[in-house]
Parts: sequence; C-alpha cells; structure tokens
Amino acid sequence: MKVEILYEEDDFLIVNKPAGILSQKASANDLDISSLLNKNLRIDFLAPVHRLDRNTSGCIILAKKSKSANYLSEIIKNKELEKKYLLICKGSVKEEGIIDLPIRKIEHKNICQINSSGQPAQTLYTKIDTKSNISLVSATILTGRPHQVRIHFSHIGHPILGDKKYAKKPWSEVFSRQALHAYKIKFTHPMTKNTIDVSATIPEDLQELVKRYQLELHE
Repeated sequence: MKVEILYEEDDFLIVNKPAGILSQKASANDLDISSLLNKNLRIDFLAPVHRLDRNTSGCIILAKKSKSANYLSEIIKNKELEKKYLLICKGSVKEEGIIDLPIRKIEHKNICQINSSGQPAQTLYTKIDTKSNISLVSATILTGRPHQVRIHFSHIGHPILGDKKYAKKPWSEVFSRQALHAYKIKFTHPMTKNTIDVSATIPEDLQELVKRYQLELHE
C-alpha cells in the first residue's frame, strides 16, 4: 500500500494516512503508519505526534527525530495546530456552530461518552451542503480528544455515516467505515516561523459517497 507524502523536511513529515491503518501499534503484529512508511523510507526514528482512528483517513504528522517529537507535541499541547476534518453525516446540520461537550473515554471498551466528568472538548463546524437528509460538513477541532468529532456529531443527532461505534442502523451500515477525513493541517514552524499549510486529497471511497448523495464539495 502506497502512502502519499504531503510534506517532508529533516525533522518531520506529514502524510495522507489511508483508512484501515493504525496511527500506533496496539500489538506487535499490527501494521501502523510508521511501519508502512518504513518499508521504503528506512528512517531510524519515525513516530506520530498525534493520532487518527484506524478507519479515519487523512493528514498525520510523524517526527523523524526525538527533538522534533518534543516541539511538535508542544504545539499540539498549546493548541497551535489547526486540524480540519471533512465528514458526511445523517440529517440537515445547521449552517455553522460549535459543539462544546466534555468527553470521557472508557478505556476497557475503547469507546467515549459525553460526560460532565470528562475532559473539555470543542468542535467548530460549517455545513458545506445538504441533500436527501445527508450533510457534508467541515469541522475544526479546538481540542484533541479521542473520537472527538465522531462522538460530538453523534450526540447532537448527526452521526457520521458508517460509524460502527457511534451511529445506529441503518446509518452505521451505509458506508464501510466512518465517513471522516482529516483534510487539512496548519501550524507555524517553531524554528523557521514559516506557515506549514498542508491538505490531503479526499480518498476515492469518500468521493464516491459524496457522488452517491449528490453533494457538492466546496468550502
């Protein structure tokens, strides 16, 4: 499986992670994004500095040195990394809004819930199009909680199509995976002060889903 490299320099690279690939190994035999890349790149140190769920595609940053892993982690910790997602969900979403609901992860079940004892989580969103009670949405996460976009949209009554954890039938079965793609990453390079602004091509399966519902893809 070929992985598209969107940006690369000495300290880190940004790739378009395919759906079905883990961000980090859960067990020794798992295929993760670092292992997949290193079949060709042969980089001694290669570590993701944030995560995407296995069946979410799109932009992910991998550090090539321990020092860059540290400074990139600081950028994320300080909420200086802009991450945008494209999603297709049930229902007619409002034109724009913010979902501000705390998220608690139940570790042994690998599932999240909206709970007042959870961590603060905010998701900004803008509707791109709605057809046949299906919406195409751009979402920006202001926090990086597990399953954030998925649980937030499910909780407000707009579960993401194909989501096996947070959508009910028939919506969980209309697509082979959650219809979610991390399409854009933007941040200021801490060393050069240049703006790193990278976008990931929408994968073919999501493009087909957009066509199926005759949605218009524009932002």
